[in-house]
Amino acid sequence: MSRKRELLQAAVGKQSQPPTFGSFHKQAELMKMLPLVPNLREIYNMFDPSNSTGISEADLGYCLHAMGLTPTHLWLKDNLPPKGRRWLSFEKVLTLYCKLAVADGQPKMGDVLEALRAWDVKKTGKIAYSELRKMLTTMGDPIDETHVFGVLASVSDIEGNVHYEDLVANMHTHDAKAAETLRQARNYLEALGRNAVDMDMTKRDEFIDDLRRADPQGKGYIGSSKLLELLNRSGSSFTAKELDIIIDSMKCNARSDKGIDYRRFLRYIMDT
Repeated sequence: MSRKRELLQAAVGKQSQPPTFGSFHKQAELMKMLPLVPNLREIYNMFDPSNSTGISEADLGYCLHAMGLTPTHLWLKDNLPPKGRRWLSFEKVLTLYCKLAVADGQPKMGDVLEALRAWDVKKTGKIAYSELRKMLTTMGDPIDETHVFGVLASVSDIEGNVHYEDLVANMHTHDAKAAETLRQARNYLEALGRNAVDMDMTKRDEFIDDLRRADPQGKGYIGSSKLLELLNRSGSSFTAKELDIIIDSMKCNARSDKGIDYRRFLRYIMDT
Protein backbone atom coordinates (compact mmCIF):
# COMPACT_ATOMS: atom_id res chain seq x y z
CA MET A 1 0.00 0.00 0.00
CA SER A 2 2.83 2.42 0.78
CA ARG A 3 4.28 1.88 -2.70
CA LYS A 4 0.92 2.71 -4.28
CA ARG A 5 0.68 5.85 -2.16
CA GLU A 6 4.16 6.98 -3.24
CA LEU A 7 3.25 6.62 -6.92
CA LEU A 8 0.01 8.55 -6.52
CA GLN A 9 1.67 11.33 -4.52
CA ALA A 10 4.41 11.67 -7.12
CA ALA A 11 2.02 11.58 -10.07
CA VAL A 12 1.43 15.31 -10.37
CA GLY A 13 4.25 17.11 -12.16
CA LYS A 14 6.42 14.07 -12.76
CA GLN A 15 7.86 13.21 -16.15
CA SER A 16 9.65 10.02 -17.09
CA GLN A 17 12.94 10.54 -18.91
CA PRO A 18 13.78 8.20 -21.80
CA PRO A 19 16.48 5.74 -20.72
CA THR A 20 19.88 5.74 -22.37
CA PHE A 21 20.05 1.97 -21.94
CA GLY A 22 17.17 -0.36 -22.75
CA SER A 23 14.97 -0.67 -19.67
CA PHE A 24 12.50 -3.38 -20.71
CA HIS A 25 14.79 -6.26 -19.78
CA LYS A 26 14.79 -8.80 -17.00
CA GLN A 27 17.77 -9.13 -14.69
CA ALA A 28 19.21 -12.17 -16.46
CA GLU A 29 18.90 -10.46 -19.85
CA LEU A 30 20.74 -7.39 -18.62
CA MET A 31 23.52 -9.53 -17.19
CA LYS A 32 24.05 -11.21 -20.55
CA MET A 33 24.49 -7.78 -22.13
CA LEU A 34 26.74 -6.60 -19.29
CA PRO A 35 29.01 -9.62 -18.67
CA LEU A 36 31.02 -8.12 -15.81
CA VAL A 37 27.95 -7.56 -13.63
CA PRO A 38 27.39 -11.33 -13.06
CA ASN A 39 30.88 -11.46 -11.54
CA LEU A 40 29.75 -8.97 -8.92
CA ARG A 41 26.53 -10.92 -8.42
CA GLU A 42 28.48 -14.13 -7.76
CA ILE A 43 30.50 -12.35 -5.09
CA TYR A 44 27.33 -10.94 -3.56
CA ASN A 45 25.74 -14.41 -3.50
CA MET A 46 28.64 -15.70 -1.41
CA PHE A 47 27.34 -13.48 1.40
CA ASP A 48 23.68 -14.38 0.71
CA PRO A 49 23.75 -18.17 0.26
CA SER A 50 19.98 -18.52 0.68
CA ASN A 51 19.41 -15.93 -2.07
CA SER A 52 16.42 -14.52 -0.22
CA THR A 53 16.68 -11.70 2.28
CA GLY A 54 19.90 -10.10 1.05
CA ILE A 55 23.24 -9.68 2.78
CA SER A 56 23.67 -8.38 6.29
CA GLU A 57 24.85 -4.80 6.64
CA ALA A 58 27.65 -6.22 8.80
CA ASP A 59 28.98 -7.99 5.69
CA LEU A 60 28.89 -4.93 3.43
CA GLY A 61 32.55 -4.06 3.90
CA TYR A 62 33.67 -7.65 3.27
CA CYS A 63 31.47 -7.88 0.18
CA LEU A 64 32.80 -4.63 -1.32
CA HIS A 65 36.33 -5.76 -0.52
CA ALA A 66 35.72 -9.05 -2.34
CA MET A 67 34.47 -6.99 -5.30
CA GLY A 68 37.89 -5.34 -5.47
CA LEU A 69 37.27 -2.10 -3.58
CA THR A 70 38.78 -0.63 -0.43
CA PRO A 71 36.01 0.62 1.85
CA THR A 72 37.42 2.40 4.88
CA HIS A 73 35.81 2.37 8.30
CA LEU A 74 34.75 6.00 7.89
CA TRP A 75 33.23 5.41 4.45
CA LEU A 76 31.20 2.46 5.71
CA LYS A 77 29.98 4.47 8.69
CA ASP A 78 28.86 7.32 6.43
CA ASN A 79 27.20 5.11 3.81
CA LEU A 80 25.47 2.34 5.71
CA PRO A 81 21.68 2.52 5.34
CA PRO A 82 19.60 4.04 8.17
CA LYS A 83 19.23 1.94 11.29
CA GLY A 84 16.53 -0.65 11.02
CA ARG A 85 17.45 -1.78 7.51
CA ARG A 86 19.65 -4.74 8.26
CA TRP A 87 19.52 -6.57 4.90
CA LEU A 88 20.87 -5.18 1.64
CA SER A 89 19.69 -6.21 -1.83
CA PHE A 90 22.14 -6.77 -4.67
CA GLU A 91 20.98 -3.54 -6.30
CA LYS A 92 21.61 -1.61 -3.07
CA VAL A 93 25.09 -3.06 -2.73
CA LEU A 94 25.75 -2.34 -6.40
CA THR A 95 24.69 1.27 -5.87
CA LEU A 96 27.19 1.56 -3.02
CA TYR A 97 29.80 -0.18 -5.19
CA CYS A 98 29.35 2.49 -7.85
CA LYS A 99 29.57 5.25 -5.27
CA LEU A 100 32.82 3.89 -3.86
CA ALA A 101 34.38 2.96 -7.19
CA VAL A 102 34.44 6.49 -8.57
CA ALA A 103 37.35 6.78 -11.01
CA ASP A 104 37.76 10.56 -10.58
CA GLY A 105 40.11 11.64 -7.84
CA GLN A 106 42.10 8.42 -7.70
CA PRO A 107 45.85 8.99 -7.38
CA LYS A 108 47.82 8.65 -10.59
CA MET A 109 50.38 5.89 -10.98
CA GLY A 110 53.31 8.35 -10.95
CA ASP A 111 52.07 10.11 -7.81
CA VAL A 112 51.76 6.82 -5.93
CA LEU A 113 55.27 5.78 -6.95
CA GLU A 114 56.70 9.13 -5.89
CA ALA A 115 55.06 8.88 -2.48
CA LEU A 116 56.33 5.34 -1.91
CA ARG A 117 59.85 6.25 -3.05
CA ALA A 118 59.91 8.94 -0.39
CA TRP A 119 59.56 6.18 2.20
CA ASP A 120 62.33 4.17 0.53
CA VAL A 121 65.24 6.18 1.93
CA LYS A 122 67.81 3.55 0.88
CA LYS A 123 66.42 3.41 -2.68
CA THR A 124 66.13 -0.38 -2.67
CA GLY A 125 62.75 -0.54 -4.40
CA LYS A 126 61.34 -2.16 -1.28
CA ILE A 127 59.47 -1.08 1.84
CA ALA A 128 59.13 -3.23 4.94
CA TYR A 129 55.78 -5.00 4.94
CA SER A 130 55.18 -4.06 8.57
CA GLU A 131 55.77 -0.35 7.88
CA LEU A 132 53.50 -0.25 4.85
CA ARG A 133 50.79 -2.25 6.60
CA LYS A 134 50.90 0.09 9.59
CA MET A 135 50.74 3.15 7.36
CA LEU A 136 47.71 1.87 5.44
CA THR A 137 45.78 0.66 8.48
CA THR A 138 46.41 3.52 10.91
CA MET A 139 47.12 6.77 9.04
CA GLY A 140 44.45 9.08 7.64
CA ASP A 141 41.27 7.17 6.84
CA PRO A 142 42.49 3.63 7.67
CA ILE A 143 41.93 0.65 5.37
CA ASP A 144 40.68 -2.68 6.70
CA GLU A 145 43.57 -5.04 7.56
CA THR A 146 42.03 -7.90 5.59
CA HIS A 147 42.11 -5.86 2.40
CA VAL A 148 45.65 -4.63 3.06
CA PHE A 149 46.84 -8.22 3.49
CA GLY A 150 45.24 -9.24 0.20
CA VAL A 151 46.86 -6.37 -1.67
CA LEU A 152 50.35 -6.72 -0.21
CA ALA A 153 50.69 -10.51 -0.05
CA SER A 154 51.33 -11.00 -3.77
CA VAL A 155 54.14 -8.41 -3.92
CA SER A 156 55.98 -9.31 -0.70
CA ASP A 157 59.15 -11.40 -0.50
CA ILE A 158 60.21 -13.98 2.07
CA GLU A 159 62.22 -11.31 3.93
CA GLY A 160 59.09 -9.32 4.69
CA ASN A 161 59.55 -6.54 2.15
CA VAL A 162 57.05 -5.15 -0.35
CA HIS A 163 58.26 -4.47 -3.90
CA TYR A 164 56.30 -1.28 -4.32
CA GLU A 165 56.81 -0.86 -8.07
CA ASP A 166 55.15 -4.26 -8.58
CA LEU A 167 52.42 -3.14 -6.19
CA VAL A 168 51.70 0.00 -8.23
CA ALA A 169 51.82 -1.96 -11.50
CA ASN A 170 49.23 -4.39 -10.13
CA MET A 171 47.06 -1.47 -9.08
CA HIS A 172 47.29 0.04 -12.56
CA THR A 173 46.29 -3.24 -14.25
CA HIS A 174 43.36 -3.62 -11.87
CA ASP A 175 42.16 -0.06 -12.54
CA ALA A 176 41.58 -0.71 -16.27
CA LYS A 177 39.17 -3.59 -15.60
CA ALA A 178 37.63 -1.76 -12.65
CA ALA A 179 36.67 1.17 -14.88
CA GLU A 180 34.79 -1.12 -17.28
CA THR A 181 33.12 -2.97 -14.40
CA LEU A 182 31.97 0.36 -12.98
CA ARG A 183 30.55 1.41 -16.35
CA GLN A 184 28.59 -1.81 -16.71
CA ALA A 185 27.33 -1.65 -13.12
CA ARG A 186 26.02 1.85 -13.74
CA ASN A 187 24.32 0.77 -16.96
CA TYR A 188 22.67 -2.13 -15.14
CA LEU A 189 21.27 0.12 -12.43
CA GLU A 190 20.18 2.75 -14.93
CA ALA A 191 18.30 0.14 -16.95
CA LEU A 192 16.44 -1.08 -13.87
CA GLY A 193 15.56 2.36 -12.52
CA ARG A 194 16.15 4.23 -9.29
CA ASN A 195 13.63 2.20 -7.27
CA ALA A 196 15.39 -1.10 -7.92
CA VAL A 197 17.18 -0.88 -4.56
CA ASP A 198 13.86 -1.16 -2.70
CA MET A 199 11.80 -3.36 -5.03
CA ASP A 200 11.39 -7.10 -5.41
CA MET A 201 13.22 -7.72 -8.68
CA THR A 202 11.66 -11.17 -9.03
CA LYS A 203 8.22 -9.57 -9.20
CA ARG A 204 9.52 -7.08 -11.75
CA ASP A 205 10.76 -9.95 -13.93
CA GLU A 206 7.40 -11.69 -13.60
CA PHE A 207 5.60 -8.47 -14.57
CA ILE A 208 7.73 -8.22 -17.72
CA ASP A 209 6.91 -11.84 -18.58
CA ASP A 210 3.20 -11.12 -18.12
CA LEU A 211 3.40 -8.05 -20.37
CA ARG A 212 5.20 -10.00 -23.09
CA ARG A 213 2.61 -12.76 -23.00
CA ALA A 214 -0.18 -10.18 -23.21
CA ASP A 215 1.48 -8.63 -26.28
CA PRO A 216 2.89 -11.61 -28.24
CA GLN A 217 3.57 -9.47 -31.33
CA GLY A 218 5.66 -7.05 -29.29
CA LYS A 219 3.85 -3.90 -30.40
CA GLY A 220 4.49 -2.25 -27.05
CA TYR A 221 0.90 -1.37 -26.15
CA ILE A 222 -1.72 -2.89 -23.87
CA GLY A 223 -5.26 -2.02 -22.82
CA SER A 224 -5.62 -0.23 -19.48
CA SER A 225 -7.88 -2.94 -18.03
CA LYS A 226 -5.34 -5.65 -18.91
CA LEU A 227 -2.52 -3.55 -17.50
CA LEU A 228 -4.47 -3.13 -14.27
CA GLU A 229 -5.01 -6.89 -14.07
CA LEU A 230 -1.31 -7.66 -14.55
CA LEU A 231 -0.23 -4.94 -12.15
CA ASN A 232 -2.45 -6.22 -9.36
CA ARG A 233 -1.41 -9.80 -10.07
CA SER A 234 2.04 -8.87 -8.80
CA GLY A 235 0.64 -7.98 -5.39
CA SER A 236 -0.45 -4.35 -5.84
CA SER A 237 -4.00 -3.14 -5.24
CA PHE A 238 -4.60 -0.31 -7.71
CA THR A 239 -8.06 0.79 -8.79
CA ALA A 240 -8.82 1.80 -12.38
CA LYS A 241 -9.07 5.44 -11.28
CA GLU A 242 -5.70 5.33 -9.54
CA LEU A 243 -4.07 3.77 -12.59
CA ASP A 244 -5.55 6.52 -14.79
CA ILE A 245 -4.12 9.20 -12.50
CA ILE A 246 -0.65 7.68 -12.76
CA ILE A 247 -0.78 7.22 -16.53
CA ASP A 248 -2.10 10.74 -17.14
CA SER A 249 0.67 12.19 -14.97
CA MET A 250 3.45 10.62 -17.01
CA LYS A 251 3.36 13.36 -19.68
CA CYS A 252 5.24 11.17 -22.13
CA ASN A 253 2.52 10.02 -24.54
CA ALA A 254 2.04 6.75 -22.66
CA ARG A 255 -1.63 6.64 -23.66
CA SER A 256 -2.75 6.51 -27.30
CA ASP A 257 -5.46 4.96 -29.45
CA LYS A 258 -3.25 1.84 -29.49
CA GLY A 259 -3.44 1.50 -25.72
CA ILE A 260 -0.89 2.11 -22.96
CA ASP A 261 2.82 2.16 -23.76
CA TYR A 262 3.74 -0.41 -21.11
CA ARG A 263 7.49 0.05 -21.52
CA ARG A 264 7.19 3.70 -20.56
CA PHE A 265 4.84 2.74 -17.76
CA LEU A 266 7.35 0.26 -16.33
CA ARG A 267 10.11 2.83 -16.55
CA TYR A 268 7.92 5.36 -14.77
CA ILE A 269 7.10 3.13 -11.81
CA MET A 270 10.75 2.10 -11.51
CA ASP A 271 11.90 5.73 -11.40
CA THR A 272 9.10 7.46 -9.49
